[in-house]
Amino acid sequence: MRKQYLFSVFMSILICGTNSSIAQLVGTNLFLQGRYLEIGQLNNGSFGACTSIAGYHPHSPGAAIGSPLAEVYDYGKDGWTVGTPPFMGDYTYPGSPFEGWELQIGPSRTQAFQQCPGGVYYNGGAPAGIGLTGSNTGYSNVGGRVTGFWTGTASGGTVQIRKETRIDTLASAVIVTAVIRNTAATATAPMYYMRSCDPDNDQSWPGGGFFTNNTIVHQNEDARHRVLVSSRGAGYPSQSYFALGTKDCRARCCIYDSWWLSSSIDLSTLWNSTMTGATYGLGQTRNGDIAIALTYNLGSIPAGDSTVLSYAYIFDGNLGIDSAFPDPQIVVNSVPRVSYAPPTPNYDTFDVCLYPGMTTLPVNILNATDRSWSWSRWTWSPGVGLASTT
Repeated sequence: MRKQYLFSVFMSILICGTNSSIAQLVGTNLFLQGRYLEIGQLNNGSFGACTSIAGYHPHSPGAAIGSPLAEVYDYGKDGWTVGTPPFMGDYTYPGSPFEGWELQIGPSRTQAFQQCPGGVYYNGGAPAGIGLTGSNTGYSNVGGRVTGFWTGTASGGTVQIRKETRIDTLASAVIVTAVIRNTAATATAPMYYMRSCDPDNDQSWPGGGFFTNNTIVHQNEDARHRVLVSSRGAGYPSQSYFALGTKDCRARCCIYDSWWLSSSIDLSTLWNSTMTGATYGLGQTRNGDIAIALTYNLGSIPAGDSTVLSYAYIFDGNLGIDSAFPDPQIVVNSVPRVSYAPPTPNYDTFDVCLYPGMTTLPVNILNATDRSWSWSRWTWSPGVGLASTT
């Protein structure tokens, strides 16, 4: 009897042992705090709370409690008052802030971007909006992980959306997982999802500015399906790393020549790499006060079905995507099996016939406790004679 596992796309988050993280819901704003990373989330699910609370470190447009907060990071991991500058960010709040997400169903789309006061901003795209609405609904702080919850609907309530925004205590990434469900009696029109921002990583620090150096680091070129676009502030290039990425073959990233995306642009154009003024090529760079984006082609969701996607803002360098989304690894009889590097997907075959005295086979999969399997592909063979309790 043989058990064979084939893995292709993996998305998970490293769980740390210490518990020094905080999640709070204050008014309509959600605040998540790890040891090194702090996030403020508006009521529409975008980053950029209109205010901040005691214990956090806002730095745009001011540095006082009560100033807006999107994302700040202690890049040195040495304390929020040590270093020059002591921490980095705010990454997306300076200037005319632009950070948020979009959903398109057929030709119609809605943008959910930073907007204050109030934090509730849904802009219908051409030819009409899709009736997107929603709010922050709660949070949890369990096992060294803080998670904020957002729920909403679109298309008259027939499309339901759940989002989780989460940070581990010692993490250098914030991960967003979205579950999009079709409750209608018929399939949806083709759907696209986008997350985008205008990075102004070091603008709020002396010597920094709105100008950023941006690079397409990964574009689904290997078996891990990594997609990653990075940004560095020109004033503090070594301290101000910031990237948007995922491990998902449905996604593409780009850099585009604007600090925001017009609501008249069809997201299929963005995903198909045909938008004028956008850069898609692996290793290509584009610099300036411009924006980065991650776009998913979700296809048509059948009646009663759902799809899951997950992505991250990463703050600790290009290798951070593998820390934020570690590949699953098979453990047989408490012994980790070999993980193969790209272009070969992680897989393993264990032949029980080589162990005639074995009556049970304990198998665990590391880094598989999240919703990372929803877009992966894994197989068991043969189709009979196998049993599983989990």
